[in-house]
Amino acid sequence: MIAWLKYLGLGFLCALAMSCASPPHMTIYQTETEWVDLREWPSGYPVLTNLSHPADFEATQLREILQNIGYRQSELFSSHMGKRRPTFSDYQLALLATELPKAFGQALPEEVIDFRVRNEQTGHLYTKGFCFIHQGELHLIIQELQQATYNIYDNLPRPPTIHWEFTPQPDQRLFTPSSRSTHDFPHWIITPIFKGSSYGML
Repeated sequence: MIAWLKYLGLGFLCALAMSCASPPHMTIYQTETEWVDLREWPSGYPVLTNLSHPADFEATQLREILQNIGYRQSELFSSHMGKRRPTFSDYQLALLATELPKAFGQALPEEVIDFRVRNEQTGHLYTKGFCFIHQGELHLIIQELQQATYNIYDNLPRPPTIHWEFTPQPDQRLFTPSSRSTHDFPHWIITPIFKGSSYGML
């Protein structure tokens, strides 16, 4: 009886959490484990207004931008940050470069593009985040990086927490709430829309 009540309570909490999450305004791409959709601004983040949507992107241009975004993470049993790694795998780049231009072409100024994509088509790790365009720059926020789609550590000792941060290139920067602020967001990177491309407002 106690076990039954425990599972009932867990189910209620899960249902409550799902009901509290804002539904997508429009789904661009969806499978059982992946999605690209348009949503309202996620709670818990500094709000930017007058986003530059809708916008026109070419798949090759967007892929070039995303493949130049990298990160570092702490090494196992150490706080030392390792070498720079690409944020997205080839599979993720192909999927996002195909679906994000569709999303940007339909996004309203108050919407962001929310996504969740596997590292590999048949893999068990995924990356989740959202992006938008503001004042001619692409903002990318990663909320979950290479997380397991199920708890692979059940019945096993849990590994130490791995910390990670974006590593901006010379033309990129981390988001800061204001020009006078010394605080930045290690998981929020801003990169310019490359010049000489077909980018433009619709």
